[in-house]
Amino acid sequence: MAQRNELVIRGNAVGLTASNYPNDSKFEQKILYLEKNGTTYTETPGTQTLTMSGAAVAGETITIGNRTYTWRAALTGVKASGTLTSDATAPSDGDTVAIEGRTYTYRTALSNPAQQNEVLIGVSAAVALDNLKLAINGGSTNYPTAADASGIGTTWSLGTVRHPLVNATTNTNTTQLIVANDFDTTANQYTTTENSTHLSWGATKLAGGVANIPDELKTTGVAATELDILKDAINNTAVVGVEGTDYSFGTAAHTQVTATTNGATTQVVASRNGAFDNASIATTETMTNGSWGAATLASGVRGVAAVNTSTAAGSAGVSGDVNHI
Repeated sequence: MAQRNELVIRGNAVGLTASNYPNDSKFEQKILYLEKNGTTYTETPGTQTLTMSGAAVAGETITIGNRTYTWRAALTGVKASGTLTSDATAPSDGDTVAIEGRTYTYRTALSNPAQQNEVLIGVSAAVALDNLKLAINGGSTNYPTAADASGIGTTWSLGTVRHPLVNATTNTNTTQLIVANDFDTTANQYTTTENSTHLSWGATKLAGGVANIPDELKTTGVAATELDILKDAINNTAVVGVEGTDYSFGTAAHTQVTATTNGATTQVVASRNGAFDNASIATTETMTNGSWGAATLASGVRGVAAVNTSTAAGSAGVSGDVNHI
């Protein structure tokens, strides 16, 4: 009789689960039969359906296998920020604005030869803030989109590169909001200073940064939209939900399932492949208005290729012959 390890391998090849056959002799008999008589059948992923009769409530959870998603009225992670304010008068030549290790110098005309981190004042205080934004972001795009370098050499100096730690976001004629690139409390220590009679920071450091928590989903009050967000979080896509806005940054694609068919009240999840047994992927929730069809995935079938019953030479094969399909 073959060793148990060999039987397990051969059993897997013909779609048998070893734990269902504690008796090695009976297990081997079943394997021998299927090796001679088994036919090919297609793998069918296990599936389960979440049904929502109403919107989610903050604090409720959805668990699928090894991951738990939590509904939040607001995502926990917050990026630290600070605001630079202008008194509506353009800064003077030589005025400076510093943000955590990077100092920008305003000029009525950019230096020739070029000097790093210079910003053209322009025709007004509003334009001066616009040009500073371009210098901080390395152009007109926002992090994490790649810098496009628009305006370089004309409104901000050659040799200046995008700030590595912060992004310049909302901009008005008199204010410029600066936001940390990453979540966490570390950015609360980023310093912000200036040397100008026309510009001032709200504080000497950025503030408000809170560490991000993966697998959070934002409630919307509409079940259909929340199911869309759940689907995007499971698959780590942005069809409807946006990472960092509708579900938290760092929410990687689920390793055991994908979210498939989606409707106004239902979301189907399916195992990624037949190696995941149905019972090994639990589907539970703590929702008032949501429920799974069962406590685990169901209806999954492992794919099996029929074992060739003839040898390479064409003679009759025996159990254990190499599969020459």
